[in-house]
Amino acid sequence: GMEFYYLAMTVYGFIAWMRHKQKADLPIRHMPKKMAFIWLGVGLAIWALIYFVLSRFTNSNVPVADAFTTALSIVGIWALARKYLEQWFVWIVVDIVTSALYFYKDIPFKASLYALYVIIAVFGYLKWKKMMQEKAQTAVGELSKLLRHVLYENQQDMVPLCKEADFMRNYIELMKIRVTDGVKIEA
Repeated sequence: GMEFYYLAMTVYGFIAWMRHKQKADLPIRHMPKKMAFIWLGVGLAIWALIYFVLSRFTNSNVPVADAFTTALSIVGIWALARKYLEQWFVWIVVDIVTSALYFYKDIPFKASLYALYVIIAVFGYLKWKKMMQEKAQTAVGELSKLLRHVLYENQQDMVPLCKEADFMRNYIELMKIRVTDGVKIEA
């Protein structure tokens, strides 16, 4: 059952990333606090639902932990599709708990595999964080060009049209970094 969910979310994420790629890359970003609280509630509800199903209709000897990792995986794959940095923390927790579960169930190979996934998720987080910082440095450079234009180049009686066009281009690029998904900017 979960494989179908993962497949569907993979397709969703691919479409979201490609649709955004037509304009620009879908940026790596932080999950908005409001969204984090919503998904915390959704995750808890999914956890309770899966726990109910596992405890009533299966022979799982660890339904709380199984439901926890499945619910967190659902939230994690959604956050990955939206390119939220915090999704890596979700995967780190899922992989640690899943690794412990497989050791408990005496399946050491899978437990070791999930322990490796923890390491991969840590490196993924560090890579995405570095990419976000590089994007922030680019934004500061664009902002400095805007300020230079406003403070110095715009003080003349006549400003060349190419300078005004550069100002507008830099402003639009800065706004593309700043605004959310719901806003469409065309130049």
